[in-house]
Amino acid sequence: MSGLLGWGGGIAPTAFPLSRYFRESDVKGLDSSEEIVALNRRCCDETKARNLSFELFDLANRYEGHPFDVVVFADIARSYSLDSALVRSAASLVAPGGLFVMVVPSRDQIERHYSAGRTIDAGFSNSEIRMAIEEGGLELSRTRTIMGPLAGYLDFALRHLSTISFHLVVFLFPFLLALSSFDLLLSPGRGNALLVTATRPRN
Repeated sequence: MSGLLGWGGGIAPTAFPLSRYFRESDVKGLDSSEEIVALNRRCCDETKARNLSFELFDLANRYEGHPFDVVVFADIARSYSLDSALVRSAASLVAPGGLFVMVVPSRDQIERHYSAGRTIDAGFSNSEIRMAIEEGGLELSRTRTIMGPLAGYLDFALRHLSTISFHLVVFLFPFLLALSSFDLLLSPGRGNALLVTATRPRN
């Protein structure tokens, strides 16, 4: 694997663990916030990660670098109507034969919290995910409901830990991930988010 891109969730909770578990890869974190990029660069220097870098980039612009073998796009897109262009831009960063991993809110789960008949523009349906993926030139592999109550609490804890110690985040990440898997096994249809995987066909 030559290139792996992490985008979303402040990028650190995604990019730092990826750089540790894929040491043979060049891992890059992109974000449009100068503050977030500066913070993560300082943390990168502290952890002496040699295969990890961070860049300032807005998905509204064209990326001039090489495409990536894997792109992780998490907790950015809010709904199809609001952010389908962002999904297409992120998908454009995937190299031929590469993998695209996206985490988005579930429209069905969000609508359950509102009264009947109320229209909201939040979350993705399965059909909207398929449209967004195909518009990005990718082939949808799988959509799975995730982030039930336990996974949500663990994600919240991980984000707070990342503000205290990135070393601790990297150390605890596999254990928190294992705990969250119990939520998937016990109630796979009750999650608040959708995990989407897709691939770009080879030329």
